[in-house]
Amino acid sequence: MREYVAPDGMVFGVAWNGPQPPNLAVLLGSYFNQFQQGLRQQFLGLHHSLVQVQDLVIQTGGHMLDLRGRAYVPSLVPAGVDAEVVQ
Repeated sequence: MREYVAPDGMVFGVAWNGPQPPNLAVLLGSYFNQFQQGLRQQFLGLHHSLVQVQDLVIQTGGHMLDLRGRAYVPSLVPAGVDAEVVQ
């Protein structure tokens, strides 16, 4: 688990990898409801998914025992920082 923190101390993104997915309810906190709403609109591929709603982006992928993902809030990404830094 990795957190990405702006100079003002605000966490703007998280990324993870491991044998099982993290508890997204805990990880996303108040953004979890947006995630649940976005599940209805998500893109599902064979080994990856993308949920992009309101001000939240969540990408997941991988294979059994090698799962990866990242989540970030575009409006919280500091000026001059590319959201691709969240990996």
